[in-house]
Amino acid sequence: MGKIILPSEIGELRETERLREIGENYRHWREEAGWSLYRAAAKASFPRLVHPSGLAAITFATTLPAKRVARAVMPCWTNCSRSTGGSGASSTTRPWNALDVLTRQADHVLHKKRRTHRMRYTARSGRGLTTADLTGEHAVASLCRDPGSRFRICFQLGGRRRTLRLGRVSRRQAEVARQHVEAIITAKRLGTAVPPATASWLASLDPSLKARLARCGLADGAADVPTLAEWCRQYVESRRGDAAERTLYRLESVAKLLCEHFGPDKPLSEITAYDAEQFSRWDKLGQALNTIRRRLGTARQILGAAARAGLLAANPFRDIPVSTRPNRKKDRFVTQEEYERLLDAAPSQHWRTLLALCRIGGLRPGEATSLTWDAVLWDSDRLLVLNLKTHKATGEKYRAVPLFPELRRELAALFDLAVPGEKHLFPQWAGREVNLRRPMNAICRRAGIPPFRKPYCNLRASRATELVEEFPSHVVNSWLGHGERVATRHYRLVTEEHF
Repeated sequence: MGKIILPSEIGELRETERLREIGENYRHWREEAGWSLYRAAAKASFPRLVHPSGLAAITFATTLPAKRVARAVMPCWTNCSRSTGGSGASSTTRPWNALDVLTRQADHVLHKKRRTHRMRYTARSGRGLTTADLTGEHAVASLCRDPGSRFRICFQLGGRRRTLRLGRVSRRQAEVARQHVEAIITAKRLGTAVPPATASWLASLDPSLKARLARCGLADGAADVPTLAEWCRQYVESRRGDAAERTLYRLESVAKLLCEHFGPDKPLSEITAYDAEQFSRWDKLGQALNTIRRRLGTARQILGAAARAGLLAANPFRDIPVSTRPNRKKDRFVTQEEYERLLDAAPSQHWRTLLALCRIGGLRPGEATSLTWDAVLWDSDRLLVLNLKTHKATGEKYRAVPLFPELRRELAALFDLAVPGEKHLFPQWAGREVNLRRPMNAICRRAGIPPFRKPYCNLRASRATELVEEFPSHVVNSWLGHGERVATRHYRLVTEEHF
């Protein structure tokens, strides 16, 4: 016959038996794991709490004072022992009623504490209680410790109880593994993606542990992370539907630089923040600071998409500075006299019209070459310009630009020379990537003007500086297609007339 386990014997049990850490309370103990203990107590009376067949000895609260636990537990045991005569069962007092009293009183003691209480139990035979058995919120996975500091993770998946053995690891490492396994199980149940941190952990696992995960039914979460070349190719292909040609060219060029520096076969998860810092110092990125930062920004865009897809725990380029700085050394105001000399040196009416669109209309060169005759509204003196650069940010596909007298004169001259039925103003440049800077430098040399370092940006900035002195800034920003912050940083110039 078993004997009563007194509170004074808890310390002795703690020294002689293997203890396991479990959750915060044991509210579900009777409902799930404790039914075998109830049946044994009902058959053998409450004093036989430890049945000869060897069920379980529950030890309460290791974080509460022993006297406080004893005051809550001892009256229950004393009353039960009196009613049962210390041995056999009583016909008037049911042993499970005593267990109910014991459970309620111990619950009252435990829940009066506002902090988390750890509980321990020892199992003399059979499977011990798990976290899900004794906590109000069922844990997805529980951590168990075997002799020799060996840990295993127990969980239920597909209605079956499974075990993942980790071997000899520290408790902290085992707890990290348990959290990741729990995240994988939750993602499988909800049909969602595995969190980025868990995906990175899976990619760095040993093949033997990956095989154990596969045997436990978690093989879907242990998919290999693609290589750098594979991800770059996949990301560029995904952008072909919505990105412009220049954007795709920029993505492809930076992807080649990444593969050249890190190697095309480098796993994506192995790129660290230190590697990104070393890449930012690579001499092949360029010489100018803004060029380097623009390419670093593209690299951060590519790796950031991998982080959002759950392939990386964090973007390794997250802390790399990528903001560009305006280079005021290249600023130059194009006066009206210089503009007239450029018109005289232009080789054709197409070039005269292009110069007028950039200097008088304030258009970007890509916006000018994509114009069609349908966009020229002669009656209302307006020009509908396609927002190639800002339409995604503003949501406006077109903007209206006034037909200034100087601009209207050049457009009318070009219209008279246009072939009937021609759609574009510049059919030789429309829809093509052409180099307009070299012919512009030749025009400057014929006009006797030093070549511009940023010719088309200088023409646009000159017009923005003139217009803002005649019209409100919000009107000028609407005509030229940029914001106030961009205008202040890049387009507003200080001229000699201001002094």
